This record gives sequence, structure tokens and C-alpha cells, in this order.
Amino acid sequence: MEIFQRRKSHLGFLFIFTTTASTNLLDGEEIEIMSAIVSKAAQLADSIISKSNELVSKSVYWSKVSWETTKIVAQKEGLNPPTAKQFETAYKNAWKYLTDAKDQQKLLQEAKSFKLDTKSAVQLGVYGIQIAGFFTVGEVIGRRRIFGYPALDTHHH
Repeated sequence: MEIFQRRKSHLGFLFIFTTTASTNLLDGEEIEIMSAIVSKAAQLADSIISKSNELVSKSVYWSKVSWETTKIVAQKEGLNPPTAKQFETAYKNAWKYLTDAKDQQKLLQEAKSFKLDTKSAVQLGVYGIQIAGFFTVGEVIGRRRIFGYPALDTHHH
């Protein structure tokens, strides 16, 4: 009996159980304690499995909803992935602006003369909200939790 009271970790219990079982026969009290431990372990496993199944089903549901919403927005906005020619043109133009001082001056003049109207402001606001949303999702994925950062002094194995 005192063997089970001294050791509380599951690995210690497993070691002690195997050595005790191989050397002595277990009495009724030890069997009751082991039965209670096994019962609690089974309840914990059932709880973990049911919660993980629930999480998976919710994740699948919300990923489908997000995908469908993205498809609708892409169709309404006329968004398509760039073709190889469009990507090549954009890359060449960006490289041209980075290497040519004359083009840099032209870009600065265009930026200074830009007038913000209501439609552009709304569109920039929507893009800003989308960027903030993607940043937030990235933070949640990086932290592996929705609120706060994990404590530095705790170790999870």
C-alpha cells in the first residue's frame, strides 16, 4: 500500500506495478487502488478523445465556411491568381523601380499627387482590416492559443 502512496507519477506507477506484480500477489486494497487509477485514466482518455473530435468537427466546419466566403469575395472582386506573364511583368517593373533613379523620382511624384477619394478610402480600409485579420490568425497559430502568450517558465511535454 505504501508503494502506491509514495509514487504519484504514471511512469513510477507503471514501474512499481510491474515489479510488485512480478514479486508478490496483489491484495484487495492494491487492486482497488489500481482499478481506480485505471478508471480515471480511461475517463481522461474518453474526455480527450471527445474534445478532440469536437474540435476537429468545428475546425472542418469553419474552414469550409471560410473557404466558401473566400470564393464568393474572389468572384465578386474579380480576383484571380496571377498568370506567369503577369508575375514576370510585375517582377520586372519592381526591379526597374529599385534600380533606376529616374523611375524612383517618377514614383515619388505620383505618390505625392495622389488624391484620396471616398471609394479609395473604403477600399484601403477593407484591405487594412484583411491584413489585420491575417496578422491575428498568424499570431494565434504562432502562439498556439487564442489569448496571451505561453509562460516562459512552464514546460509542456
